[in-house]
Amino acid sequence: MLSLLVIFIPFCLLGSLSVFLITANEFEKHGFRGRRLFWEAFQSALVAFLVMLGITLLASWLFMQCN
Repeated sequence: MLSLLVIFIPFCLLGSLSVFLITANEFEKHGFRGRRLFWEAFQSALVAFLVMLGITLLASWLFMQCN
């Protein structure tokens, strides 16, 4: 299971980076600036990372149970 985490964590980080950039771009269109823009985008990226990591852990656990 640890090897699956080593494989999937970079993909979770890449997905989080994408969420951060998209959120920052969208919030900038709505007038967010500076620290608040960064903080809102960072929170969105953190939630996305945790959700993707949770799905990865659940999928790997289910995969281990089936074998």
